[in-house]
Amino acid sequence: MSRVIKILALAVTLATFVFAAPSQTVTAQQNPCKADLERLCGDVQPGQGRIQACLKEHKDELSAECKAFIEVKAEEVRERLEHLAEVCKGDAERLCTNVEEGEGRIFRCLFLHKDSLSPECKKAISQ
Repeated sequence: MSRVIKILALAVTLATFVFAAPSQTVTAQQNPCKADLERLCGDVQPGQGRIQACLKEHKDELSAECKAFIEVKAEEVRERLEHLAEVCKGDAERLCTNVEEGEGRIFRCLFLHKDSLSPECKKAISQ
């Protein structure tokens, strides 16, 4: 597995909960985790990954519907990250050679160099 794919794969865990967490654009019908979030994490102040951490901490207590929703979102994120890793591999190798792997640092590097990215990578990141 290439360095970029490994690095982006590590971001899946974080991204899974980011994309699975309810947002202002997702209705209760579209997100079956809303009730679980209110029940398990209602007292958690949003921001800096606290909601995601709470969900992860209570993963065994989530409803079957919420777990299934997160699984679907996780697969969507995995597919997107694999596409991103494939499209941006050359850019990462060119622009981020001195960046330590892990914790989304390569993705941050690419984002910080967005003006220098290939058109294909730029498009993939903006989607």
